[in-house]
Amino acid sequence: MGEDEYWDPVTANVLDELRRGDPSAASDADAALQWIAGEEGPDAITQDRIQEFLWYSLPVKFLTDLGYKLRVAAALARALDLLGLPRYAEICRSDTTRSILHAYEEDIDKGREAFIAASIASGIQPPDLPEFEWGPTMAWEEARA
Repeated sequence: MGEDEYWDPVTANVLDELRRGDPSAASDADAALQWIAGEEGPDAITQDRIQEFLWYSLPVKFLTDLGYKLRVAAALARALDLLGLPRYAEICRSDTTRSILHAYEEDIDKGREAFIAASIASGIQPPDLPEFEWGPTMAWEEARA
C-alpha cells in the first residue's frame, strides 16, 4: 500500500497525524501496522501480534541495523497511542523489547531465547495442562480467544 492508500480510515488518520509531525516516523509506523494488521485495521491488533512483530519479525525479517529497528518500535508506539492502545504502545517502549532487539544483534539464538522467555513471561500464551497440550499453531478463533 502506498502512502495515500490505507486499509481503514482510522489508521489513515493516525498516520496522517504522524506524517504532519514526523514523516519518517509515519512511514515506519505504516510498515509496522501493515505487517501486524494488514487490511484488517486496528481491530486485528492484539498483544500477541504486537509481541510477535517486535520480538521476532522486526529483528529477524527486517534486514537493517539496530537503530532503525528501535526507531520502528518507537514509531509504532506513537501510532498505537494515537489509536487508543497505550498498553500495546508500552510493549514497544519496554525494556523487554529493547533487550530482545539487542540480544538478536549479538546472536540469533540469543534473540530467540529472549523472545521465547519474554513470550512465556507475558502470560498471554495459554499453559499446557496435564490432560491437554496446545499444538504449535492455533486457528484464528483460538488465537483471538
